Amino acid sequence: MGAVAQARHVFLAGNQLPLRWAGKSQFVILETGFGLGINFLATWAAWRADPQSCQTLHFVSIEKYPLRAADLVRALAASLEGHDEDEFHYLAKQLYVHWPILTPGMHRIQFEHGAVILTLAFGDIATLLPKLHLGADAFYLDGFSPSKNPHMWSLAVCKGLARCAREHATLATYTCAASVRAGLFSAGFEVEKSPGFGVKRSMLIGRFAPRWKNRRTTPPAAQADLRSHAIVIGAGLAGCATAAALARDGWQVTVLEQAINAMAVPCAHLRASLHPLLSQDDNVASRALRFGYEQIMHQSVFHRCGALQVAGDKAQAMQWQAMLMRHQFDPAFAQWLDGKQTHRYSGCDHPFGGIWYAQSGWVHVASICHHWLNNRLISARYGVAAARMIYGDGIWQVWSAEQTLLAQAPLVVMANALGAPSLLAASDLSATSLALRGVRGQLSYADIDASLSWPTSLLCGQGHVLPRDGHRVAWGASYDEHDGDNCVRQRSHDENFEKVSALLPGLVADALCISGGFVGQRCVTLDRMPLIGAWVDERAAWTQTGRLRELQLAHLPRVSGLYMATAFGSRGLAWAALAGDMIASHISGAPAPIETDLLNALDPARFLLRSLRAQ
Repeated sequence: MGAVAQARHVFLAGNQLPLRWAGKSQFVILETGFGLGINFLATWAAWRADPQSCQTLHFVSIEKYPLRAADLVRALAASLEGHDEDEFHYLAKQLYVHWPILTPGMHRIQFEHGAVILTLAFGDIATLLPKLHLGADAFYLDGFSPSKNPHMWSLAVCKGLARCAREHATLATYTCAASVRAGLFSAGFEVEKSPGFGVKRSMLIGRFAPRWKNRRTTPPAAQADLRSHAIVIGAGLAGCATAAALARDGWQVTVLEQAINAMAVPCAHLRASLHPLLSQDDNVASRALRFGYEQIMHQSVFHRCGALQVAGDKAQAMQWQAMLMRHQFDPAFAQWLDGKQTHRYSGCDHPFGGIWYAQSGWVHVASICHHWLNNRLISARYGVAAARMIYGDGIWQVWSAEQTLLAQAPLVVMANALGAPSLLAASDLSATSLALRGVRGQLSYADIDASLSWPTSLLCGQGHVLPRDGHRVAWGASYDEHDGDNCVRQRSHDENFEKVSALLPGLVADALCISGGFVGQRCVTLDRMPLIGAWVDERAAWTQTGRLRELQLAHLPRVSGLYMATAFGSRGLAWAALAGDMIASHISGAPAPIETDLLNALDPARFLLRSLRAQ
C-alpha cells in the first residue's frame, strides 16, 4: 500500500492531478523510470475514477532495465501485497497480460479501447530522451536517487525534459537534491519544495517557466479540436490501417477505393506473413518494423505459428549466431535453432539451422482489412476512383474523372500506392521528389494431399513458404521490374520453385501440383523505405532554398491537411500498422510511436530535402 500511496502523493498530487487534466481532449505524462509501473497504475486508476477525466491519457515512460513479464508479475504481487483495492489488482493484471517482448526501442499498449495509451521506451535515457517526439503536460521524475544514479538526473536530461514541455507543464519528484534543483532551474523549470511522503520531509514540484527562449522548436500541441471528417484514398492494408487509427481518435472516415468490392482489392484474398527483419547494425528499418510487428501480433485475426529464417550455409549460420549474441534479444522475440532443433519447431529439417521467431505468423488480408474497417465511424465506398483533389477554405474535395464529387473533408490521406503521383499531378500539386516504382511479384499456389509433409510454421530465406491453409499451400515470391503484365507466368512459377526447394530440401516438383498464382505490384521508393507522413509543399520549399538548405525535415513547409502512406514494398502488413499510428499521432499532436530518427527516415519530404541541400 505504501508504493501506491507514495505514487498518489508524490506524482499525482505533485502534478495537481486529476484536476489539471479535467475536461481536456488529451493529456500527456512523461516518466523517467517505469520500474514496476506503480505510478502508471495509480494514474490509470485515478483517470478511471474521475468523471471529468481527459478523453485520451498518454503515459510515456523510459526504462533502461525492463523486467520480463514473469518477473513483473512476481514483483508487482509483492509490491501490492496488502493493498485492498480490487480494481488496482485488476489493472495490474491488465498491464502484465499486455506486457511487450523486451526489445530495444518503443512499445505501445492501448487500454480502455484506446483512451489510455502506454508508450514504453526501453533503453538508456541519454539515448532515448532526445529522440522522443512529444509534448508533455506533466513529468514524473522517478529514477534512482541522484547519488546512486546521477546519469538520470544530469543537466542534459533536464534540458531534454524542457524540450518536450508544453506550456504550463508541471513536474514532481521525491528528491530534493541541490544538483537536481539546479539542473531543472537551468533548463527553464521553476521548482520548489513541498511536503514529502512518509518519513521523507520534502519533495520537489515545479512548472515549466523559461526566463528566455531556450529551444529552437516547440513540442507538438494537442490538436483534437480539428477532429471531424477525414478521407482515405485506397482500401488496401495502408488505407484500412490508417482509417482504423483515425477512427480510434474520433474521426469520421470515408474510405474511397476504385476496386468494385472488398474482395476485388488486389491483395484482399492473400495471406500475408509477418516476421521481424533483423540486421547486423539494427538499422532503421529493423527498428521501425518492430513496432508494426508488435501491433499486428496482438490483433484477433492474427494466426501465430512461428517463423523460421533458414540459414543457407554454415558461414551464414555463424554470422547470424554472432548477430544474435551481439544484440541479446529476448528469446521470445528471436532465438537460434541448430539443425537438430529445426524440425521440432517448424516441422522441417534444416542442416544449418536458423533464427526462430516464436511470435510470428500470418493473417488473411481480407480479414484484417475487415477488422480495421469494422467501426461505426468508418464508411467504405468501393467502385469509385479519385482522379483529382481541390483544396479551398480549409476543405479538400475529391473528384472522379467524370467530375463527380466523391467526398470532402479537411483531411486527406493518400494510401493509393502507385496511383499517388498521377493524382498529385492532376491536383496541381508538385511531386517531383515522389520517385515511386513498381515491382512485380508472383506467388504460387498448390493444393496438396494431407499425406505430404509440409512446414507447420512460416519459412523464410530468399523466398517464403506459408503453412497449410486447409489443403492449399503458397510460396514465393518473384521480384521483377514492373512491366504492366499482371498475368501469371510459368517462368515465375519456376523461379518460385527454386526458392521453395531451397527452403524444403528434398522436395520434388512432382509433389506440387500448381493450382494457380497471384500477381501483385509492390510499390517501392529509391531507398526502399515507405513514405509516411504529411506531404511536402514543394513549390513553397523551392522559393526558400536559401533558408531551408540548413534546416531539418521538421521545418519544411507542408500541404495543409494532406498525408501519405505508401511504398510499403514487401512488408505491407507491419508498415501499415505503424503508418496508421504515425499519421493519427501527428494529426492529434499525440506522442509519436517511434523515435525521431525513424520518423525522419520515413518522412515523405526526405527526398526533397536532399535535393534542396544539393543546390
